[in-house]
Amino acid sequence: MRPLIALCMLVLFTASCAIWPAPQSPAQAVYMMKASFLVSLRVADDYAALPRCPAAPLCSDEKVLSAVRASARATQSALDTAEAVVTGPAFQSDDTRAKALAAAQGALDTFSAITAKLEEKS
Repeated sequence: MRPLIALCMLVLFTASCAIWPAPQSPAQAVYMMKASFLVSLRVADDYAALPRCPAAPLCSDEKVLSAVRASARATQSALDTAEAVVTGPAFQSDDTRAKALAAAQGALDTFSAITAKLEEKS
């Protein structure tokens, strides 16, 4: 049941992203990425809640969980850094902001791809 709820949340979020207008500021882009990260994190949490393999037919692998945790930490760090860059007065360069946003988006894309594969397994 939980994987189904997570899948529904992901579908609703993806559909709502198509409806939402493009971000009007770099800060808004970061906040939208953070919302997307939370949806993917929910999928990862649901996978982690499964019994460890090979205890059950539907199970979570410890090596996969380790990779998911590492990717989640990297994504959270990239998002926090991007937020600090786009909201901090010390970073006035558009180039710096663009690089921080690109790094955050890349980390988020990687994490989302990993969690999409988790949905197939659970």
